[in-house]
Amino acid sequence: EVLPLPIEEGERLGQMIFTLPDQSRYVVNVGSDRDILTHNTTLEKILSTAREYQQIVIIALILAALLIIVGIVKLVSIIIRRIVLSKQDRLRQWRDLH
Repeated sequence: EVLPLPIEEGERLGQMIFTLPDQSRYVVNVGSDRDILTHNTTLEKILSTAREYQQIVIIALILAALLIIVGIVKLVSIIIRRIVLSKQDRLRQWRDLH
């Protein structure tokens, strides 16, 4: 069975059943004693570093969100400015004709 990645430390992955010669059965949970992120070492390094420095990642995400918001506000202001200038140009042309 293919295991879904990432596997977190202490996560239960399944069970094993042991049967002893006297026919007593023991069910044992199987889990991970460490985080298993991926077989890709580059991605694993990035994800493990992100887990170690969660506060820095949160700050970076907040800054990225603020940058996106500033970009959207700037774009909206440019669009509004062009609409207003377009209407002013039309008004001037109308006045020139009359």
